[in-house]
Amino acid sequence: MKALKDEKIFLPNVMCPFGCSEYCFKGKHIAWDLVIQRLLLKVLLPLMDKAKYLFVQHMWDQYDREDDDFDTILLNKNWEIRPTIVISDSGYPQVVTCRNHDGGSKYQVLYPPCYPHHHLSAKFTDQLCPIVLQPRIARTTCAKQFCTTLGMSRQFSHFSGIDSCDVGLNCNTSVTSELLCSHESIALAGCPDLHSLISCKVAGSLISSEFSSSMKEESMRRFPCGSLTKYVQGSTFVPFEDTIYIQLGIGEEGENTVSCVKSDRYEGGKCRRSWARSIYIVQTEDIHCYGTQFRAIPFLRGGKDVPSMMVWSLTAMLSSIKEFWRVVDNIDGPFRFDSWEGYILTWVKKQCFSYESFTKDSRSPFVALKPLQLLKKFVQLYPQYSSYDVNDSSSFLGYSKQKMKVCSPLEISILLSTFALLLKMSWT
Repeated sequence: MKALKDEKIFLPNVMCPFGCSEYCFKGKHIAWDLVIQRLLLKVLLPLMDKAKYLFVQHMWDQYDREDDDFDTILLNKNWEIRPTIVISDSGYPQVVTCRNHDGGSKYQVLYPPCYPHHHLSAKFTDQLCPIVLQPRIARTTCAKQFCTTLGMSRQFSHFSGIDSCDVGLNCNTSVTSELLCSHESIALAGCPDLHSLISCKVAGSLISSEFSSSMKEESMRRFPCGSLTKYVQGSTFVPFEDTIYIQLGIGEEGENTVSCVKSDRYEGGKCRRSWARSIYIVQTEDIHCYGTQFRAIPFLRGGKDVPSMMVWSLTAMLSSIKEFWRVVDNIDGPFRFDSWEGYILTWVKKQCFSYESFTKDSRSPFVALKPLQLLKKFVQLYPQYSSYDVNDSSSFLGYSKQKMKVCSPLEISILLSTFALLLKMSWT
């Protein structure tokens, strides 16, 4: 009965490491040492399960904050949303997560920037945007004897779903409120491109120059330069270049296909990629300039007749340098069954980027091999590279000067310097 009188139990006041909020009686759990290791990146915990670190690698950087900086429910300081730790039945501490992140998550997450002061939203929040959503489902009606609800205006149904709104370009400047003013001020302070949008609206006589000036002055007064840095920290985004690059890779039939040669008797054709077109498309805002964490380099153990150093070096480069990944993905000519590109890309995708889901294509000669199978396959394809000459660049996996011509000068310098460093680390 005492618990029933505690109002906090019936509030979603548990902060999940992935940015969600949850009720304490609905929460799941994750090992606390994994979360501590994720927060203390410069400290190596000796008893941590390294194989499970992948499930906390993409947790929210804003999970750990100052004591007086946590979000609240309805601005009530007594209803703070905080990280929570419980003691399991076995006697070990565990961090409480939401019901959807039981045990963590290996997927990348888009985290928006934190909002200063509160999380209350205005009724109309998208008036200062390049496009404005205009709902057209319902319209208010007068309450009468047999009509007390809203009336349907218009909507369209098709195979993609129900279309219930229009997208317009003109904002409604007659809407005013304190919350809307706060939204517009923080948007102008955090998105410099909106200043150009306002200038275009002034030139098109959509808003007055006085109104434009007052919006900019109010934004500078409320949020001076540098005041939003701590709120942006830890937020994630997808660069515009990556979104266009991925969209351009989709074929006419909606498939992410490449040219491939399956065997000597096979003239060639199209098959679906078994790897992503680009890696690390989700980037992180970081005041320390580290950004998104790299994936751990997969473990490879060879033998006397099955060397692993060169394959490990190539795997390390492909899993860490997105420019190198893109160069290999855009090789001249088809992906051949007797060349290393398709096998290594498929291997790295399985080991480092397994959250990418792909349907197996029977037309593709590339399958996800086990570590020892990959090493044997590489020796089979390139027996002449069983011994390496550090001073001979043409012996580096056949990546000769001809192939380097597809790279820009900056990409070449990055690739060569990184490869030389990896070779030095492997030999030492």
